[in-house]
Amino acid sequence: GPFWQPPLYPYVLGIIKLFATDSFFYAIRWLQALSGALTCCLVFALATRWYNDHVGLLAALAACFCGPLIFFDGEVLPTSLATALNCAGLLLLDRALEKNAPRAFLCAGLVFGLAALTVASVLSFVAAAALWIYWKKRALLLPAAFLFGVIAVIAPISWRNYAIGDDAVLISFNSGVNFYIGNNAHYEETTKTRPGWEWDELIAEPTAAGSKRPSEKSAYFWRKALSHFRDQPLHSAYLQLRKTK
Repeated sequence: GPFWQPPLYPYVLGIIKLFATDSFFYAIRWLQALSGALTCCLVFALATRWYNDHVGLLAALAACFCGPLIFFDGEVLPTSLATALNCAGLLLLDRALEKNAPRAFLCAGLVFGLAALTVASVLSFVAAAALWIYWKKRALLLPAAFLFGVIAVIAPISWRNYAIGDDAVLISFNSGVNFYIGNNAHYEETTKTRPGWEWDELIAEPTAAGSKRPSEKSAYFWRKALSHFRDQPLHSAYLQLRKTK
């Protein structure tokens, strides 16, 4: 059926498994360490472009010794890959804004498309970036080229989801439950949910409510989370402020 989670990282794991069957967990951690080193280089390049070499060096050092970045490089999770792709996309986008060439925006879009296939919430940035490009350049062609690059990468996955699962799922259908976990009246409890009976019980809610298709199950959790914004706006605002810490 449709993908439950964004597929790029699982595909990367599958390729690594083919070539490093007996040392898979070592191989993935070494590759993610290299990905983390690349992220530090990209941070240096971005900070240097935006400020100067001294700021670039300080930013790169901060990235080198950033605890969460070091931690996730050692975890079999998409964080390391997504961070590197996002930084690469930002660098390409910054250069595209300088060049004013549709091809440059297309390349930035392609990289952000790959980032979205790693962590789909990147799409919220993509929408904001397209508006920013139009506001800066006052030309429809440039944000259109950027969005075309993103769509060109995502479209085959959307087609695959429909062809195999007979359901309209853009990338994956775990977005609803992920959004709900961080946006509900029982935030403290849901964020502590781990694999096991509690997780199975949570995931079974849409089915018990009559949702059958994956897209319907995701929509069920989206509606549940959005109703919290509508019914408890003060608590929702408090949660957003708390998550910025």
